[in-house]
Amino acid sequence: MSADVTTILSQADIDALKARYELPVMLGASRAAVAAPYPPSKDYVEWIIKNLYEGGSVAPRDRERTLIALLASQSTGHSLMLAVHLYWGLMEGLSIAEIADTLALSGVYMGLPHYTAALGTLTGTLKILGDLVARGAPLDSKSVVGALKGAIQPDIRPLTP
Repeated sequence: MSADVTTILSQADIDALKARYELPVMLGASRAAVAAPYPPSKDYVEWIIKNLYEGGSVAPRDRERTLIALLASQSTGHSLMLAVHLYWGLMEGLSIAEIADTLALSGVYMGLPHYTAALGTLTGTLKILGDLVARGAPLDSKSVVGALKGAIQPDIRPLTP
């Protein structure tokens, strides 16, 4: 039987991660991931960051809840992008229960395969985060995202059979 996702990380674990969370590092990683592969998109990415991450009317925790729902609705496997936004959402103040409820609500509209895939990504992400804390590993945002990248394969499916 799987563990209740709300019990995988303690509040002390979340607090330890939050103490080393760095929004500028997360934004830099976003710039690199989105704009670097296609430099003409740089201005678009900068607009997004300026207006939706560093400013704008959407609170950071609401932004992350929205992105988690959207990414969960598209996921049918372990999603690196979803895992990163699950971490980001926790760092911006979402509770694990709020995230799990967001995934459940998304699943109502997108179907059981999307819900179970997203729940699997949440479970795996929380276990990775808990392991980092338990091992005394570096908890800065760059190291955490690096650990997620190392453990979760990107959502790239081959074009050939």
